[in-house]
Amino acid sequence: MNILYTTARFPYPLMHGDQLVPYFRIRQLARKHQITLLSFVEGSKEMEHVRQLQPFCAEVHTVRLPKWRSCASTMAGALSALPLQVLYYSSREYQRRLREILAKRKFDVIHTVLARAANHTIGIAGMVKVCEMIDTLSLNMKWRADDGHWPIEKLWRIEAERMLRFEQRICRSFDAVVVCSETDRQALHAPNVTVIPGGVPGGVDLSVRPRSSTPAHKLVIFTGNLVYWPNQEAAIFLLHDIWPRLRQAVPQARLRIVGNRPGANLLRLAQQFPDVEVTGFVPDVRQHLLQADVAVVPICSGGNGVQTKALEAMACGIPVVVSALVKGMHGLPGTDFLVAADASGYVQAIRSILENPMLATALAENGKRLVAEKYSWEKNTQRLELLYQDLLDRKLTSTRHAYRN
Repeated sequence: MNILYTTARFPYPLMHGDQLVPYFRIRQLARKHQITLLSFVEGSKEMEHVRQLQPFCAEVHTVRLPKWRSCASTMAGALSALPLQVLYYSSREYQRRLREILAKRKFDVIHTVLARAANHTIGIAGMVKVCEMIDTLSLNMKWRADDGHWPIEKLWRIEAERMLRFEQRICRSFDAVVVCSETDRQALHAPNVTVIPGGVPGGVDLSVRPRSSTPAHKLVIFTGNLVYWPNQEAAIFLLHDIWPRLRQAVPQARLRIVGNRPGANLLRLAQQFPDVEVTGFVPDVRQHLLQADVAVVPICSGGNGVQTKALEAMACGIPVVVSALVKGMHGLPGTDFLVAADASGYVQAIRSILENPMLATALAENGKRLVAEKYSWEKNTQRLELLYQDLLDRKLTSTRHAYRN
């Protein structure tokens, strides 16, 4: 197949969900298909990342979108019906480049990543179109509104309503919409929404070699992009509510928080504990995971999708404790991972792993098996390929039927 991938954020470096998804999808699809990529870049620094995608793409096209222009577009269209996140990525140059690419080459499938980029492909007709929303942004925005205070709460609620209307419009315009969990599918109320499990990235890279033994230093780890508020909130909850109780119960335990751009409040709180390390950005999270005894995912809001951080830890053979808010994970709580609902529950679960080597080993082995069976990039991308083929077959059948009539 000839596949055109359109994204808002360039799929490298692998710091956000909407970078992880297209990067690993493209790597897998490139084994059998020809991929053309069209994406925004904010400046010359991002252009340096183009070479990371070139080995997997027949062509890589980029459109410059400086932040000042995005802000101007957002302000200019603030009174429109479009969500602000969609307005942020509006661009006549992107539309022009898209028309040029479509005029130059025939594609079997257009695959658009996230609603943010869908405004550019929503009006295209005559070919199979798939929008990979990953998770339902309107649902995330609603949760933010529910947790917020006026006037922020009001702004999030307005944006959530706008985004839901736009997402429903996407469902009507695209042949298929892909999300990561049943919760997201139900929120969209559309018959053409498909669940491909794997959460924010849609899968896990299993090429890393899992560790073969458990270290003795009792290292607890939290990973996540700390620019994303639910991750920042989770890290603060971990430090403020969970960690003081855990270090009292297990004095030799240490904590490492790994993630890009930790906020000032988080750094200030971490300074109170000599056994806590906040790394900031690291080039490869897995190298830190392989040193840990247990990974925690103490999210306090959201949770509609499978949490990438949990899957990455499980792929590395690390026992995991996840929030009860995390939805859509395959596997059995207590067998493949542990679940906690509050600070006391986290302390109890983490302590049980640190002090029970047999439990830690069983969770590690079961978690690795679960990820290999349900969340590998290869298997989940195969599901996407089957979806492409089904849509193409339907289109061909419809065309033949129309021709005969």
